[in-house]
Amino acid sequence: MDAAAFEAELRRDGYTDIETRAAEAGRFAPEHEHPCDIRALVIAGQVTLDIGGSVRTYRSGDTIVLDAGCRHSEQNGPDGYSYVVGRRQPRRASGQT
Repeated sequence: MDAAAFEAELRRDGYTDIETRAAEAGRFAPEHEHPCDIRALVIAGQVTLDIGGSVRTYRSGDTIVLDAGCRHSEQNGPDGYSYVVGRRQPRRASGQT
């Protein structure tokens, strides 16, 4: 999927904060979480995520999906990586205000 098609998909699915970013080579982000849902398309390079002991490396063309509150760490590849990312406020469970 190309970046334009991915951005259109994000908008269709309610992601409103969409941008293209570049992450520096070799950077490690210790375990953390985001207050929003995250969906990202890796454009170039690679990043490895550790989600609860499940480790996966994402490369060009791969999509990363993280629900709000999902704890994870990130290890950027030796050349860093670039990506299109969308953020969406989490959907509330039925009956919550």
